[in-house]
Amino acid sequence: MTKRRPAKDLFLPPKQKKFVPSKASEETIVRSAPNFLSPHRVNFDIGEQAILDKFNHLVLDAGIPLVISGYLEHPKWNPDLFTDEGTRKEFQRYASGKRIITVREEGKNGGDIKMPFDDFWKAIKTEGCPLYGKDLTCGAKWERALQSVLPPFFVYRGIGDLNKRSKGDDQKVSSVNMMVYIGTGGTSTAGHYDHGGAIGQNIMVGGQGSSLWFVFRPCDLEKVRELWRENGHEFDQASFCIPLSKLQDIDVDVFIIEQKIGDLIILPPMAPHQVLNRGGLTQKIAWNRITPYTLHHGIHELLPFYREICEPEQYKFKNSTQAALIDRVAMIKSVRSGSLNWYFGSESFCHEFLILARLFAFIIWSDSWSLGRIRGHPWVESVGEVEPPRVIIDKAPLDGSLALPYCRLCQCDIWNLHVQCNEGHGARQPYILCIDCYALGRGCLHRATSLISFHQLFPLEDAIKIYRSSAKAWNSCNKLKDVKGFLLLSLDWENEVIKNQLYTPVDIAFARYFILQPLRRKSYYCCGCHGRIFNTLPACCGQVFDKEKRTRTCKIRLCEQCLAKYHQISWAKVFVQSDAPFCCFKCLEYSSKPLPKKKALISYNENPQQDPHNRGSAMDDGFPSFFEFAKAGKKNGIEPGSIRGKQARLFALSPQEAKG
Repeated sequence: MTKRRPAKDLFLPPKQKKFVPSKASEETIVRSAPNFLSPHRVNFDIGEQAILDKFNHLVLDAGIPLVISGYLEHPKWNPDLFTDEGTRKEFQRYASGKRIITVREEGKNGGDIKMPFDDFWKAIKTEGCPLYGKDLTCGAKWERALQSVLPPFFVYRGIGDLNKRSKGDDQKVSSVNMMVYIGTGGTSTAGHYDHGGAIGQNIMVGGQGSSLWFVFRPCDLEKVRELWRENGHEFDQASFCIPLSKLQDIDVDVFIIEQKIGDLIILPPMAPHQVLNRGGLTQKIAWNRITPYTLHHGIHELLPFYREICEPEQYKFKNSTQAALIDRVAMIKSVRSGSLNWYFGSESFCHEFLILARLFAFIIWSDSWSLGRIRGHPWVESVGEVEPPRVIIDKAPLDGSLALPYCRLCQCDIWNLHVQCNEGHGARQPYILCIDCYALGRGCLHRATSLISFHQLFPLEDAIKIYRSSAKAWNSCNKLKDVKGFLLLSLDWENEVIKNQLYTPVDIAFARYFILQPLRRKSYYCCGCHGRIFNTLPACCGQVFDKEKRTRTCKIRLCEQCLAKYHQISWAKVFVQSDAPFCCFKCLEYSSKPLPKKKALISYNENPQQDPHNRGSAMDDGFPSFFEFAKAGKKNGIEPGSIRGKQARLFALSPQEAKG
């Protein structure tokens, strides 16, 4: 064994029987509580169409896990591949022959350990071994073996998966997520949901033990998060397995699944679940599939959340949408010379195409801007006449052949427009920030100066051309016009966008840039924490109240962090709702509005404090804004702009200390 690197705290009871009775079957556990339910089970031999119907009805519509059993009896199942000898041969080729894998040591001193696979394989043969081989890359031989027995729509990167290889390099748009899990009784996978809202598949291919799954409905996700908080953990950290006793008699349905060899479990998107391995060795293969429905959910719901907790998006939602739409257009063009070669039928094809086309129109809208909208805002009008900032086009190809940049702060992938700063961030690469983070008030030290610049990977007109050509191909396909669900698409992409707000993120970012320029040489003090606000725009409540015949106009200014801390609101939201401004803590004395509900603190996946270049607001107390560590540096005789000033953030004052 080599050096260990720290891992997230994994809760595992000292004895497995404290978690769940060691000999309890699925039926016994289900009978122990009224909220425990059995999953829907079918055998693989009922036919592909019957399985597809069950999947659509149960997994997608009802949010219920589906178990397909009996693959061990499939005529094409090759048991020799998953024996001890077959597994050792498969992983001896892993990592270019180096045979070094990363495994998790569970328990009190849990951590990730790098070790040869042979050593790991010998160790897990001993009783009570705490090692768990997680996220081991699945080899091509095992992948092909599953392709020969599974229905084609469940296959990894098959016809039912948009996470496919792109031209040039399959790692630029697609994501490798077919993984092997090898563990023994007592090892576990903490509560989580599959990343990106993907559809999860997990099949047990070998071993002598079994796995107990505890699966919740996707609609109960917030209740599950609250249940984890009641037990002192954050569900989104994926660091805690909740004991069986805590799941009994709660107001949440829990599906209990005992997985054995040959059982394929299919989970609904966003379904929370945790897994406990029992008995002897268990070998499982898991993978996720992306569909137009998961892309829609990912862009509208998950991306804002990932941006908040600084978690990489992994599946590159926007690029995957673009690639999937281009593939569908090629299929439409082939229909003119023959019939539609689509496994799921013409009606399903029409429905998915409309989802992708409208989703791509929304992506274009979120990356566009209008000077007319921006100039009409009262905050921008107070600045005077404004001109659009210069946008530099880097001319990156649209086929995904180049590596995609990602936001330095929130870690999400950048589709097109972004912000760069080349000053003082190292000669190798600039500081890159997504346009959404800049609109929220995040950035580097120079975010309010002329040192930052706006960049595009390609002209937005190129993406508009893709949409228009897709709409033309769709509207001109006569063979699809009689299909149920066929609707004509407007050639004007804006007509297909369901706008959730008046301003796009780029509108807000540009407006922020316009307002910051005349204010960058001025200094203000935050009325919430009394700290000096450097290089940022203070938000003013500005409300007018009449109490006891006395008119009061609020002139309170707040930094972005105090807006988030005391009012659970971002500067961007204040900008959008300028006609109905928020009520600050002083104005609450004059108003009948209730106090804002305190939001639970957010746990970062990738803590932005680890990068000393990051500045600005975030949504919890863990990310100090610039004035805090600048004030701490001044207190110690350190200039904020110096190298030591960058390190002064480690000694930052809290807002409570700053008040004192």
